[in-house]
Amino acid sequence: MIARVDLFQSKKDLLYTFTLLGVFAIFSLFLEYKNFQNFTKFDNHEMDLYVLNQYVKTKEGKTYEVLKMQTMSGVSFYSISKLPLADLRGSKVRARVWTKKVTFADYFKGFYARTQLLGVYDEKLERYALSDRLKTAHQDAEVGELFGALFFATPISKELRNKLSVSGTSHLLAISGFHLGVLSFILLFILKIPYTFLQNRYAVTRHRSFDLMILIALILYSYMALLGFTPSLLRSFIMMVVGFILYDRGIKVISMQTLLISALLLLALFPRLFYSVAFYLSMSGVFYLFLFLKTFEKLSAINTFIGIHFWVYLMMLPLSLYIFQIFSFVHPLSIFFTMGFILFYLPVLLLHLTPFSSALDIWIAKLLTIDITAHSVEINSWVFYGFILISLASVFSKRWMYLLLAYALSIFIYTVYQIT
Repeated sequence: MIARVDLFQSKKDLLYTFTLLGVFAIFSLFLEYKNFQNFTKFDNHEMDLYVLNQYVKTKEGKTYEVLKMQTMSGVSFYSISKLPLADLRGSKVRARVWTKKVTFADYFKGFYARTQLLGVYDEKLERYALSDRLKTAHQDAEVGELFGALFFATPISKELRNKLSVSGTSHLLAISGFHLGVLSFILLFILKIPYTFLQNRYAVTRHRSFDLMILIALILYSYMALLGFTPSLLRSFIMMVVGFILYDRGIKVISMQTLLISALLLLALFPRLFYSVAFYLSMSGVFYLFLFLKTFEKLSAINTFIGIHFWVYLMMLPLSLYIFQIFSFVHPLSIFFTMGFILFYLPVLLLHLTPFSSALDIWIAKLLTIDITAHSVEINSWVFYGFILISLASVFSKRWMYLLLAYALSIFIYTVYQIT
């Protein structure tokens, strides 16, 4: 087997790459600024918007509805209504928006803008309409809500979100790179046999892996278009395509160089990701996955599959605790839920293509009714920063990697002790 090469062979390659990324970043910032100028051209103006999410919030004794809006050009922001509203999730509305106080920094980070709702169109985003149809096929409303989020990335209620967070399984519902990976595996499994048959008969010289990758990428792109090119899916899709291009050219994909350039490319193309916590969590998950594969490359396939789930859970726990501060006794069981996700995802996907989509509702509903006590566990900032520094040092030395494992295990033991 021909050995794969590193992404950068010389300092000149590195210089050219960073220069190109810099050009991309400048161009992206220029486009973002032009969009910002158009959005804030007037102190207030009427525009068409989509309501992405809607929920009730109570603060200082006052109750109001929070609306997450999106412009036709894809700019998202938050607004509130002091009056009760009908369920507008996914609906297209006409509203007056006050943009005078929105700065360019706010535009990047996410912002609040005062709005006045003027009317509601008889039109919905396609994924919300499909999710509504899916929900009617389920007797239990919460189960229908769960599958709507799983297949069409529609928002879930605060109650359901809390249940999933406490059990450590919220990442299984939020469509991300993990789901793209599972879908890619399923599509490859489905398409490989018929393609091989046709190739052997009509196109023996075709590059099977390349053709299958193009076909899978087109299917996944169509799925992303249906879901509205959500940021988590878009960045995962770009990383997947970049990874295949590098692999096809004999370049190491499981490499920290590749991960770094992929992250910088995403930031250059989508600069608003700089303020996205989800982006950094996603990159961290891939970083620890690469670190495991780099360190334990000689493990068998089954040991790698099992080990990587335990490893990523332990490595991501400090980040999860630092940001969300939620833990429970069943939280570690999410390791096994993640392992078995593909065994769950494929059957329920197939069931939803038949009249028996609610066949598992009774069992899923029972799982959702299990009362799990949530505990708040905080870790010191210096403990967290120390974990990050040791993680970076682990790239260069196995000794630091073993120290990182001991550090993560200590945090896990401390967390369990805190809730006992």
